[in-house]
Amino acid sequence: MKFVNYLIGSVVAACLMSTAGHAQTQRGMTGRVPLIVINHDNGGNVINYARRVSKARISGTPVRFNGRCASACTMFLALDNRQTCITPGASFLFHRPYGGRADMNSWAENYMMERYPAWVQRWIARRGGLSKRVLKMNYSYAAKYMPTCGRKKPIVSTKQAPTRRHADRS
Repeated sequence: MKFVNYLIGSVVAACLMSTAGHAQTQRGMTGRVPLIVINHDNGGNVINYARRVSKARISGTPVRFNGRCASACTMFLALDNRQTCITPGASFLFHRPYGGRADMNSWAENYMMERYPAWVQRWIARRGGLSKRVLKMNYSYAAKYMPTCGRKKPIVSTKQAPTRRHADRS
């Protein structure tokens, strides 16, 4: 198990390091930061999404949640509130990762949960945690904690008890 964790950590670290230079190069070439708009994203591979989120964090690319953001897509919620906004009609769907070996799925679940902001972690915990059952967070709840596009601050302050953060957060 230690070897699996080491291997997974190495893969994620390599992905994160390989994206850092690329994101900065894109920003330098265009002179402006592009916008990521999420409309009906069904998610996918956790490592691929970890890489996308890391690129967005490093480059400062803003993320606008317009529609459904499901599964691994919800990892974009780990970005700072100053980098994200939500529009009416946005929703988030959560479930336990599947499709890999049991140890890989468990690692992916822990990886995602540790990176979600505290308000998302609490919301999931109040519903029994991640499982095969899909949990849907609607716009009206998320907008209490996230700025709506065009509004600078969330309705509810997200400055609560600090959560454990990892070195990948810049």
